[in-house]
Amino acid sequence: MEVDPPDWWKRWQLRMLKRWPMEPRKKIKRIMLLGDEYAQHGEEELAQECYRLSLEIAEESRAVHLRKKLEQRFQP
Repeated sequence: MEVDPPDWWKRWQLRMLKRWPMEPRKKIKRIMLLGDEYAQHGEEELAQECYRLSLEIAEESRAVHLRKKLEQRFQP
C-alpha cells in the first residue's frame, strides 16, 4: 500500500528539477512528461505547474518547438 507524498513535496521536487544541471531541452521534456503524468492521474494543478516551469525554461533557452508544444497544453 503506497501513500502519495504531500503536494508541497512534489512542488519542491519540481523546483529542484528546474535548477538541476541538465541540458535545457532534456529538462523541458522531462518536466513536460511529468506534467502529462500528473494530468493523467487527475492532479491538474500540479500538471499546470509543470507546464509553467517548462515554458519558463523554454523561453529562457529559446526552444521554439518545445514552447509551441507547451502552449498547446498550458492553459493559465
